[in-house]
Amino acid sequence: MFERIRRHRDKKVFYFHGWSGFGAAPVLRSIAQELRSIKAKKKTPPELRFDRILYIDCSAWKSRREMQKKIAEELELDPETMAMFGKQDEEDDFNGVDHDSRDLLRSVSTVIDQTLIHRKSIMIFLNGGQYEVDIRSFGINPEYRDHTIIWTFKRQYLTILGDDHYTEIRDKLRYTDLFVSSGRPADGLTFSEFCALLREEAANIVARHPCMRDVNLTMPCRWICVTSKGFNNIQADMKARFGRVSSLFVALDNTWLSSLFLTPPPCLPSGFLKHCSSLGVLVLSHCAFSFVSPPFLLCNKLRFLGLDCCTHDNTSEAENNTKWTCLQNLWVLDVRYTEWDDILSEEKIDNMANLIELNIEGSMCWELTTRLHGRLPYLRRLRIIKPTHKAEASTEISNSFMDKTELEILDLSGNRELEKISMSSSMARSLRMLILDGCDGLEDVVVPDGLPSSLRLFSFDGYGPAAHWRSSSELLSLQSCERERSPPDADKRVVKTFKISLQGCTQLENLFVRGLPNLEELDLSGSAIKVFDLTTMVVNVPGLKRLFLLGCEHLSAIKWDPFGQLKLKLLCIDTRHRRVSGFTRPSLAQHKSFSLQLHATLADARLMRSLLDLIIHYDEFRGIYYFNIQVTSSIDSGGGVPLDTTNKEMIQIQPGSNQHRHVLVSHYRDVFSKIGDAPMLVFPQPPTQQLDHHIEIGGGSCALESGLTSDSLCDVINWYVESMHLHDASTSMVAYSLEHLKWIRVESCPRIETVFTSNVEEYSEYANKLETIWVSDLQKALCIWSICTISLFLSFENLKHLHLRSCPRLQFVLPVWVTSFPSLETLHIIHCGDLTHVFVLNEKFPEEEIVSHGVPFPKLTTIHLHDLPKLQGIMCEEVKMLAPALKTIRIRGCFGLRRLPALQPGVRVEMEKDVWDALEWDAGQCSDLFKPPVHSRYYRRRRLLRGTVLR
Repeated sequence: MFERIRRHRDKKVFYFHGWSGFGAAPVLRSIAQELRSIKAKKKTPPELRFDRILYIDCSAWKSRREMQKKIAEELELDPETMAMFGKQDEEDDFNGVDHDSRDLLRSVSTVIDQTLIHRKSIMIFLNGGQYEVDIRSFGINPEYRDHTIIWTFKRQYLTILGDDHYTEIRDKLRYTDLFVSSGRPADGLTFSEFCALLREEAANIVARHPCMRDVNLTMPCRWICVTSKGFNNIQADMKARFGRVSSLFVALDNTWLSSLFLTPPPCLPSGFLKHCSSLGVLVLSHCAFSFVSPPFLLCNKLRFLGLDCCTHDNTSEAENNTKWTCLQNLWVLDVRYTEWDDILSEEKIDNMANLIELNIEGSMCWELTTRLHGRLPYLRRLRIIKPTHKAEASTEISNSFMDKTELEILDLSGNRELEKISMSSSMARSLRMLILDGCDGLEDVVVPDGLPSSLRLFSFDGYGPAAHWRSSSELLSLQSCERERSPPDADKRVVKTFKISLQGCTQLENLFVRGLPNLEELDLSGSAIKVFDLTTMVVNVPGLKRLFLLGCEHLSAIKWDPFGQLKLKLLCIDTRHRRVSGFTRPSLAQHKSFSLQLHATLADARLMRSLLDLIIHYDEFRGIYYFNIQVTSSIDSGGGVPLDTTNKEMIQIQPGSNQHRHVLVSHYRDVFSKIGDAPMLVFPQPPTQQLDHHIEIGGGSCALESGLTSDSLCDVINWYVESMHLHDASTSMVAYSLEHLKWIRVESCPRIETVFTSNVEEYSEYANKLETIWVSDLQKALCIWSICTISLFLSFENLKHLHLRSCPRLQFVLPVWVTSFPSLETLHIIHCGDLTHVFVLNEKFPEEEIVSHGVPFPKLTTIHLHDLPKLQGIMCEEVKMLAPALKTIRIRGCFGLRRLPALQPGVRVEMEKDVWDALEWDAGQCSDLFKPPVHSRYYRRRRLLRGTVLR
């Protein structure tokens, strides 16, 4: 390879094919090591002297972004650049983007290019993907920079390709300048060359798997496989051949066992392995031998024993006092379709004190677990699958094997008679994988004590067990080729399971549930699932009605199955920290029959992206539905009423009624408690009755700013919400429709300057169902609704109550862009020191009709204004306010007031005398025409000496 680099200086991208695909990875790895070692040597040819040497191992291919991240790590880019990966991955999690579809980041490519722009660099790359990668898009551009690329296709597992792959690979290369091959196939290597390459291939595999760090890399060179064709010949020199063998695979032709017309296979003699003192791995496939005196009795170093389709040979005689010391050092026992019940007798199990893995397939059923009680203390993996024998008595798994505190994998696939699972979470505290595929008789997967919190993977496939098992998450993938898509008898199978509860499995990351027609409830509360994918995790479960995701703090997205198949009636989500939220289920709305009830508490507003699609579907196709969504990370949801009160009527705020008023919280609460409620300080209670489409937004939620301005949360508010409570937030809402909103409550948002920022680009029925606006304690708010750029004729036509309190910087409340507020009944504003006008003319779109005829308020009956020292008038000076139904005006502390609505005789007016005397009257009106107002006996005089207590 070095010679090719020196000879072909005009070539920049090299592909190395190795020996039929074998050995390419070890060669590339050694190239990186050699280049680093000769980098500082003076005699190194200039063509091989590189400033940066990058070795990128992507043999376990994930995505283009993951590859770019490895390049960035190799270059040791700054923390700010590295943080871009985490930020974009988080965003993609909430968008439900699959990991293998995540593309590279252009901004990072720019940084990589700037880092290497003036440096001679070489990148050595193992590509575990299916296609060639255009390195230029990653910021490494050999076409315009002094960069060299050497790469190869390298799968995660060891492969030797046929001759036909040579042309296939060569023809699909588009960005490679030179295809390099060894010129001979793998079988052309000498024994020493092959062993050296094989050892390096094993080293690559071990380096990627920390659990294999203790593997002896010389083991691959001492493996022997004996087939039926070579069995008779190999017996001639057993001692010479097997003396140093560490692994032996004996596979006799299975046609001997499947045909009645052929002679049976020859029996393995009892002394067949007497010279294999170093044997560590033994696999016997389709062999016949004496189960009383098996040929491996003298293999005392045996670690792995595999028996596949073996039969008992009763022709040989054996002593009854056989010692089974060969089982004492055994780590793995794998028995498949071998009728040898005695190998797992209590006596022999006692000899397997060091057993780590026990696999039983195609013979004994789960009742075997009763023999394990008090035995096998180090057992980590237990598989009892596809039994051919039925259970004799009990239909419930006992706790006999749950004293195995080291148990990590439990696979009971195919035990169709199993009806119940009893498990102690305190004892099986290390369990990571539970597989119940094909356990058709299970009524419920609900453990009273709860499944272990250590559980990470769960599988329940009603279509039956996977064709082959794997000790990894690939077992749970629908895309795995080991899973049957849909068995022929899928419609005839009756899986009884009604409920699955994995509540409290705080490390659960992945699950696979399929083919369970009777499943109605799935509880994943407290799990660590990030993306809950109903297209791959929960498949063909048509009867699912209740889904619980409480305390799922890592949940970022829900990917829905085609909505036509979805029959969900209850969805409960809470993504706050489980120590805050727990797993308490919310009360349900009982006053109507809903096609769906959605109860969600979101610690991150971006999860609303997933819920928006669900709401749109039910709104368009499923009729009446209900949702109560809280966007907050706090344990206190803001004082909203419990859900069970939603069946009551909406509270109507009656002016003048003390029943629905409360005293302003202030430093003088103790005074008020003694002298009673001061009439001018009382304030109407906020609306608390949640409607069928309710949302509450509080502080502490992530991504709340983008959610309120341009994301899915903003869309839900504008198109679907009926009642809304906003508190402790720091961002204004963008309002472009508010089509169904009936009441809004806003309080304790000290940083927002505008509650609603209008963003309407066309004529719209803007907030035309809104009935109540209740606002309190906005320290920096300048207005409630910003001035819009167009006129919205049908806006606020149902607004009945406008209540504001303690907004000291408020300058106006609403812009006047409508010709009338036909439904407004009460106007109550207190403690807004900078307020000059309640309604101001929309200067960007003034209407001549408003200026010339005024704005009528035909139902306005009550005006209550207190402590508004800068208030000049309710309506701006250019516009008249017409309120023919007005009955009560109560004003205190509004010493700048100059104008009132056009009054009718009989209106009850209460205000300070000097304020009344300073009022300016329109033509045809004067104070003498009206009933003398009621003046307060206590009011501030205009001129008090400096230092006076009342000043």
